[in-house]
Amino acid sequence: MMDILIKLVGVVVAVIVVIGLFSVLFGFNKFTKGRKSEDTRMTDEGIEGMIWGAATAAIVGGVGAGIIAALSKISF
Repeated sequence: MMDILIKLVGVVVAVIVVIGLFSVLFGFNKFTKGRKSEDTRMTDEGIEGMIWGAATAAIVGGVGAGIIAALSKISF
């Protein structure tokens, strides 16, 4: 039972981390397009997307690892 819960949490965490990393990728894409066209608004949105994506991936990865570690210590 606990193994299934740990795997489920691991999958959810992995999906959210991947979404954060895609946000970094798309933010970088928007940033480079903004730089090429000299559009400061697009450049700023790209930077913001990269920061939020990286923060999401790092925070969720760390918290998820903590949850998995705590769940693995529980025994019945």
